[in-house]
Amino acid sequence: MHKFISGTEEGPDQWVGQMSPDRKYMDSILLCKSDKALPYMSVGKRSKSWGNRIRSFFMNVKIEDTKGKKIDVMTWPTSIDRDGNMQFDNKPPSDSTLTKEQLKPDVLVFATGYTRDFPFLDNEYPTVAQTNIREIYKEGDVTLGYIGFVRPSIGAIPPLAELQAQLWVLHLLQHQYPREVPSVRDSNALESYNLDYRLHPRGNYSFYETKRAVDHESYAYQLALDIGSAPKAGSVMKKG
Repeated sequence: MHKFISGTEEGPDQWVGQMSPDRKYMDSILLCKSDKALPYMSVGKRSKSWGNRIRSFFMNVKIEDTKGKKIDVMTWPTSIDRDGNMQFDNKPPSDSTLTKEQLKPDVLVFATGYTRDFPFLDNEYPTVAQTNIREIYKEGDVTLGYIGFVRPSIGAIPPLAELQAQLWVLHLLQHQYPREVPSVRDSNALESYNLDYRLHPRGNYSFYETKRAVDHESYAYQLALDIGSAPKAGSVMKKG
């Protein structure tokens, strides 16, 4: 879709910062849902080929006016010396306009993210990393559930968090009140089975291990199957 509306595969009007071919699979990447920086990154880098000109004549994303401002994109440096100069494997990538004299940044900002740590919980409680039942709670201990600690490759966290909460509360009630909340599945519901919803590691990157990344649709359907809210085709047809 991106290729059709903007001429690039990476994102809408993203002409720099390409991903290596061994990682370019939908089952292993997280898509950035914000395009605010892309116009600044693509200044002076857009293709001027006849093919792209013809495509953009019929359809193209809006090209934002950056008023002369731009963002230069570089690969990750191998090291930074004591003088603050950034060192790269060989030379700056071909899509960079920086010269070697400019490879000393004024400020370094490390976007390290955050750790999933809850110091108010005793050590006897399982951690987020130990939640092996649909990334919600640890097997054998349904009393503590972690809701919203998955990241979908495409989609949003809140809808998945809602389904997570439904499954966790259902299992919690079945555990504490087995008579009142039986584990009998409705005759119109599909039997649960395991889906491959975790993002796969590729090119030394594993977004599941680092960010608990999942495929949105597969994970949502997995939770629906477990809850018993995924209907059989026959029951849907009866509803008209």
